[in-house]
Amino acid sequence: MNSLIAKRERTLQFLQQEQERGLQFCWKIRRGFKKEIEPERISKYSHWFFQNNLLPHFGVEEDFIFPLLKDKDSIIKRALIDHRRLTRLFKDTADVKKSLSLIEEELENYFRFEKQKLF
Repeated sequence: MNSLIAKRERTLQFLQQEQERGLQFCWKIRRGFKKEIEPERISKYSHWFFQNNLLPHFGVEEDFIFPLLKDKDSIIKRALIDHRRLTRLFKDTADVKKSLSLIEEELENYFRFEKQKLF
């Protein structure tokens, strides 16, 4: 039983570190806009971040955390909706600056929701 608790603690620590990286990523987008960095350059970084940080984060939640939270069905549904919406935003190339702005806002809201409600 202790190994299960230790594994859960490590998983939660991983997710909390991912949340911090995600909030830092949002800050970098805001900072990039403020410094008038080309949206395409920010977009290139955002796609890297999505592939290397956010998708693995979503995967851990969906595969390991959500099954443990069966009694919190409405919270899980909201998180899954947020995962899909954020994924669409990261893939949207029609208006890069608008997409980045929405990503920054919605991702920050998602991580705050995670901290307050999900975990």
